[in-house]
Amino acid sequence: MAKTVNLVQRKIFWIMIIILLAGIFLIYLSQQPAIGTIKVLTPSHITEPKNENESTREKERRQFAEKAEKIGEDEAGKAGFGNYNGKYFSFRYPNSYELKTTESSSSGILEKVIFLGSGISTSKLTVMVTEIINANSLAEVSAIQLRRLRPETYQEKSLDLLGKKGVLFEKKVSSFEKTAFFLEKPIIFSIALTSANINSDLDDDFDFILKEFIFL
Repeated sequence: MAKTVNLVQRKIFWIMIIILLAGIFLIYLSQQPAIGTIKVLTPSHITEPKNENESTREKERRQFAEKAEKIGEDEAGKAGFGNYNGKYFSFRYPNSYELKTTESSSSGILEKVIFLGSGISTSKLTVMVTEIINANSLAEVSAIQLRRLRPETYQEKSLDLLGKKGVLFEKKVSSFEKTAFFLEKPIIFSIALTSANINSDLDDDFDFILKEFIFL
């Protein structure tokens, strides 16, 4: 009888160990950062078949993803562009930029990518998605407030990208900066291109990236 009890206890012990290990593994997976993929654009892409039962939001996400993958016929022959596909956004960028890091953290940063440009401009592209619970409008975002306190340094313009209202700050005093902010409560998107050197060529880079940017 004692042997039977010991056998049952051993089985229960190992079952509990397996459940504990499975729980630890699931927690580990849930804490992994959002990491996007880099693709070099080619003239042809294959898209998944459409699902008749998909929701409106799923349909929008699929359409955005298809747009991110597609190359127009007038651009099919052009080389030198890459495509970043992340969890919250996707965009095309000139191949003079190289991905250096992707990250997320528990401090509210849901996704962040940094690209460094080649050449004498020493340009840096930072695209970040941050969760800000207490911001109900762009005016309540601290990064925007700080720039508005320096009107002699920053020029401000309104933006509308894919139906999302935003604001653009431009600085060409001692260094170059163009930063765009878009709010989809409680998420704030920021797209920043900076350089230690004042280089007008970066205007074209920023305009291209912004034009090709897609919210997912």
